[in-house]
Amino acid sequence: MKVNVNSNTLKNALEKIQVKGKYVNKGGLSSGKLDDVFYMKAENDTLTLFSGNPTMVVNISIEAEVLEAGDYIGQSAPIIDYLKKFGDIVSLERGDFLSISSGSKKASLPRVVEWASLPSIMRASKAINEASIEYEADKLPTVGLAKYEGCFMVQASVFSDVISSCELVGSGVFKLDFKEESLEFSSTFNTTNNYKETIQTVFRCGEPATVEFSGPIHNFFEKDQMLTFYVLDEAPLFVVADDRRIIKAPYVAGV
Repeated sequence: MKVNVNSNTLKNALEKIQVKGKYVNKGGLSSGKLDDVFYMKAENDTLTLFSGNPTMVVNISIEAEVLEAGDYIGQSAPIIDYLKKFGDIVSLERGDFLSISSGSKKASLPRVVEWASLPSIMRASKAINEASIEYEADKLPTVGLAKYEGCFMVQASVFSDVISSCELVGSGVFKLDFKEESLEFSSTFNTTNNYKETIQTVFRCGEPATVEFSGPIHNFFEKDQMLTFYVLDEAPLFVVADDRRIIKAPYVAGV
C-alpha cells in the first residue's frame, strides 16, 4: 500500500471512527470510544477506514492518491498524533510496518497482527460497500438476515440534537419508533425520569419499525450531512451518509 492523502482529512476520519461519547457499561453510563484499532484499505483513489466490534461497525471513505493498492491494520491514536505535526499532505506506505512521511519528517508505526473485531467488520463490509448514497425504493439493503422494510431521511444536526436531549435522562438507551405518521425518539430511566421527542423526516417510506439502541452514534456524523436510516423491528440500525456508514446492533441487556 502506498498513498498520498490530506493529513487533516485523514486525521478527522480517524477521530470520527473512534466514535467517542457516552456508552452503557456494567457500571452505568460513562465516556468511552468504540476502539482505537482500525482497518484501512486503499484502492481506486479512495482510502476506506473501518472500525468496530460485534455490536457496531463504522466506515468512512476519503479521497486519496493511491499509488499502490493495499491494506493496513493499526492503532489510530499514534497516527493522529503524528498527523497533527506533519504537513498538509502525507505519504503512507505499508511494508512490515507503516511509514508516514511529509517533507523531512518520517515516522514508523507497527501493524496490528491479530484483531478480534476484524471478522465482524468483514461480515458487515458487503452491505456497507453496496449501500447506495441515493435511496432506491425497490432495493432496500440487507444486513445478515435482516431485510430492511422501512426507510427515512433526517438532517444529522436534528438527529444529534434529539439524541443529546435523550442522553440527559442518563440511561444511555434510546428508542426509535418509526410510525406510519411520525418519527419519535425517546429514553427512559424510570416512570418519573424520561424524555421523548417527535421529529420531522425529510423523506420516509416502507413499514413501521421500533428499535432500541445505545451508544453515541450521533457523534459519528457531521452536522450538515443528510442521514438515511434503514429500519426493521429488532434488527440493527443501518445509517448511511454520503461518505460514511454505521451498522449498530439493537440494545440487548447492557450491550
